[in-house]
Amino acid sequence: MLRESLGPGDVFEVRVFEEDSLTGNYRVEADGSFIYPLLGKISATNLTASELAEQIRAGLANGFLRTPQVTVFVHEYNSRKVSVLGQVKKPGRYSYQSGMTLIEAIAEAGGTTDSAVESSMRVTRNGDEGEISMEIPFKEITQGRVSDFPLQPGDIIFVAESAVK
Repeated sequence: MLRESLGPGDVFEVRVFEEDSLTGNYRVEADGSFIYPLLGKISATNLTASELAEQIRAGLANGFLRTPQVTVFVHEYNSRKVSVLGQVKKPGRYSYQSGMTLIEAIAEAGGTTDSAVESSMRVTRNGDEGEISMEIPFKEITQGRVSDFPLQPGDIIFVAESAVK
C-alpha cells in the first residue's frame, strides 16, 4: 500500500471535534513545517495524515484539552508532483504515481516536440546532499537497451531543444 506522506506545498485541514478555534486549513512550508494554534511550529514532512493527527492530538492532550479528537484531511499533495519542461507538447506539473518512470512522465506531457533532443534528458532531483542533476539516455530507454528511469516526487525533467531544425 502506498504511504502518502506530507511534504512542502501540501495543503490539509485539521479538524478538532467541538473546537472550532482549532480547526482550519494549513500549508506545509518549504522547511516542512506549519504553525498550529497552541502548539506552535510542527514538522509535517514524511508524516501521513493519520500520523500528523496523532501528533496534534498528543500535543493538545498535553495540558490543553482533556480528550481531543483530531482528524487531518489532505486537500492537495503538491509535493507529490513531477515537472516536465522544455520541448514537450504539454509542459507542466503532473501528479506523481508510485513507480512512475521517465517514459510515463513524458507520455503525460503529450510526448516530445519535433525539435526535442531525444538522445538524453536531464532530471534534477533534490536529495539529502542537495540538488543533483542527471543526464538520462532517453533514446536508449525507448529502444529497450537501457531500463526506464524511475522518478521520485519533486523531480524536474528538462527536454532540450535541438540546435538543428
